[in-house]
Amino acid sequence: MAIETDFLGTLNAGAGLDSKRLADALVNAERVPRESVLNAKIETSDTRISAHGVVLSSLQSLGAAFGQLNTVGDLNQLTVSTGGSSAVTGTANTFADVGSYRLSVSQLARPQVTTSNGFASTSQAINGGDPFDLTVTTATGDQVVSVTQATPEGVVAALQSAGLGISASIVNTGAANNPYVVKLTGQSGSNESFAVASPVGDLDLSAIDQTAQDASFTLDGVAMTRSSNTVTDAISGVTINLNAATGADVNLTVSRDTAGVETAIRTLVATYNDVDLIFDGLGGETSDDDELAGAFQFDSGFRQLRRQMTDLITGLSSSPQGNIRYLSDLGVSIQQNGSLVVDDAKLASVLENNFDDVTEFFTAGQTIDSTRLNASNGFAGDAFARLNDMTRSTGLVQRSIAFERNQVSDLDEDLEQLEARMDALYTQYIEQFSVMDSTVQLFNQLQES
Repeated sequence: MAIETDFLGTLNAGAGLDSKRLADALVNAERVPRESVLNAKIETSDTRISAHGVVLSSLQSLGAAFGQLNTVGDLNQLTVSTGGSSAVTGTANTFADVGSYRLSVSQLARPQVTTSNGFASTSQAINGGDPFDLTVTTATGDQVVSVTQATPEGVVAALQSAGLGISASIVNTGAANNPYVVKLTGQSGSNESFAVASPVGDLDLSAIDQTAQDASFTLDGVAMTRSSNTVTDAISGVTINLNAATGADVNLTVSRDTAGVETAIRTLVATYNDVDLIFDGLGGETSDDDELAGAFQFDSGFRQLRRQMTDLITGLSSSPQGNIRYLSDLGVSIQQNGSLVVDDAKLASVLENNFDDVTEFFTAGQTIDSTRLNASNGFAGDAFARLNDMTRSTGLVQRSIAFERNQVSDLDEDLEQLEARMDALYTQYIEQFSVMDSTVQLFNQLQES
């Protein structure tokens, strides 16, 4: 009996059934929706990873800006001026006292210089080439120096390796005859004089070309001497370089350089405003022009992080000093749109008149970077520690990045499992359609018989 309704025909089935096309269609009908959902989740996590990377670098930049204001050394920058005189220069560390001094230099410290008799060449034999001993006398006593290579070069090598603080070299004087001499140079200072006794007649090291002497100078009328032209202990925290005799008093002034601090404060303000603008984009509306725009639009954790960042700027210092308690007391205020603005006149006035209070406000007297939380590190020190905690490898931002990466890894595994299931389903359909095709062929043969 003939079959009235051809169900397989309506599916384009029958003898020669296109089972692969049909299996593909059925598998894709199940695969595509699930695959689209998984890929969309992966894309979202990838975007959040990139956005968290922007947050991380932004907070690190802000931390670096606070890090320029969180120790006494960052703020207390001092300069030394000498009224244009090059005879005296100087530098000051962060603990030097501001003030002016009168300095007069009468003579510089210098080393003893001794030269030998001349030689025709640097390898000319001395003492017939036989080894000999030199006796070197210094403030600490006599020391024997053995010359095993009896030439000018050998004398230099022996004295150089003796460790006596005497530098030995060969100098070509340019003389027509015997131009090479052994030159010995000691350390500066009158106590660094020396004598070298030679037991051989063809080496004479007794000629003193320059005697050793101390530097002599007066500081605010007090006479002083030093063995070196670099004086580190005449004014606390100040290094004085004596370059030449002055002939008259030089005014040496140690003054505070507030320009560097002002620059650091303005850098902090500019960095905060840049970060705030970036965060506006990440937490705002989505945009076709920026794939990261709106990445954290509905993220409560991101909103909390922004509040914490604002608190770093608007909060009370852990070391308020005098009238300097908030950043706004320095002339830095927050505007209605969340950005910071500097009152130039107020900032300049505070730095000029209340610098010690400003230093305490920012640093709490800390001399090194501190990453300790819940400690009194000052306004900048506390912010530096908080931002370091946020951005460290186990901090909030890095944990968020790790979470999203794990999400992507899990979703990749889901895609692989989906692909495996779809491959198995495809195989199952092919097997079923093969049986179906055989059955249809059998029916067709029965109809024809």
